[in-house]
Amino acid sequence: MARLTRRCSEPRAALPSTSRERAAPAKVEPVVYQDVRYIAPNDDGRRAYIEAWDARTNKKLWDLTIFTNRIDPKLEEDVQHVFIKTLNVRDGTLVVTSERGETYRVDLKTKAVTQSERPNTAPGPAVRAEILASKTSGQAL
Repeated sequence: MARLTRRCSEPRAALPSTSRERAAPAKVEPVVYQDVRYIAPNDDGRRAYIEAWDARTNKKLWDLTIFTNRIDPKLEEDVQHVFIKTLNVRDGTLVVTSERGETYRVDLKTKAVTQSERPNTAPGPAVRAEILASKTSGQAL
C-alpha cells in the first residue's frame, strides 16, 4: 500500500498540448495629450478599442472601436485575435498600430478612424514556393 501511495504522490509528467494558445497581448503604454489619457485595454480579442480618460479627474470620457477581428468559427478563436500594439500622438492625431503592423489614425476632434497604412501581408517567394510544392505533392501545411 505504501508503494502505491508513493507512486500517486510523484509529480506527473506534463502532457503535450494539442491546441495552440495565443500568448497574452503586450501591455500598451498609455499616451497623454491635452490632459486626456488614451489607453488600449487589449481585453477583447474580437474588438480593438481605445478609451479616453480625463487625466486630472480620472473619469472615463469615451471609448472607440478602432478595428474588429473577423473570427472563423472553424478555427480556434484566440489565435485569430489581433490586438493594439502601440499608441502615439502626432499633430493632434492618435496613431494606433496593430500587432500586424496596420496603422490607424484617430482624429481626436471628430473621433473619425482611418486606416492609413496596410503592410504587405502577401507571402514571400520562399513561402509561396513551399505552398505550391505542398499542393503538388498533396501534403497539407
